[in-house]
Amino acid sequence: AELLLGTGTPTSVVERVCETAEGNPLYLEQLTAMLADQGLLLDGRWVGTEDADVEIPVTLQALLTSRFDRLEPATRLVLERASVEGRRFRVPALLALAPEVEPVQVEAAIASLDRRGLVHPEDEAAGRWRFAHALVSEAAYRRLPKELRADLHERLADWIAQVDADQPDVDESVARHLERALRFREELGWRDVDSDALAARAGELFASAGTRASAALGLITSRDLLGRAVALLPAGSPRRLDILPNLGVALTETG
Repeated sequence: AELLLGTGTPTSVVERVCETAEGNPLYLEQLTAMLADQGLLLDGRWVGTEDADVEIPVTLQALLTSRFDRLEPATRLVLERASVEGRRFRVPALLALAPEVEPVQVEAAIASLDRRGLVHPEDEAAGRWRFAHALVSEAAYRRLPKELRADLHERLADWIAQVDADQPDVDESVARHLERALRFREELGWRDVDSDALAARAGELFASAGTRASAALGLITSRDLLGRAVALLPAGSPRRLDILPNLGVALTETG
């Protein structure tokens, strides 16, 4: 903790941090970044006063929430929308999910998040980034209301279907986002023709991906994908009846 907090950090602060962190390295990393955000740490040195009023959030969730709340609105929006794709996200996908933010603002927001240690470049030239930790991504995602999550997952599914059409796992990727959109709609009590269409589309895509996995003898993957397809397709659907034998084989062979 002393190494992360830098030289000259008051003993009282170090002791409070150690007691709260309980050895969690992610907490220490994010707290250090928060103190830098507040201007108390600079280049590994304590630059605050000896008796500075230091906020020490008691949990990692509270710490991340505090850091997110300090972000500029556009930067916070970019952070939250990026989390919809997962721990790893692509700038073009982010632009599709945040059309209300100008591309130049998105770039500035990502640069700001990078400086704060919340995201890191994976392939900056290709526009590929990742969150500093899965818990950071999850904390950002939880800030989105369910209604918005449902909409964003459906929009992302449409974007992936177009941009990644030549990728071998595109059906599964699209289906998983449609499935999540459907789940949030159901949690909100929205069961209508749009939900039925989402379920049918996701089920068909899972069925296609599962059938390919079955043909390649990927039985565990096939079991998962075909099981999802069966759960989503209507009971009397010919497609559902068509894939049940393959699901039965996968279940039997995997015990």
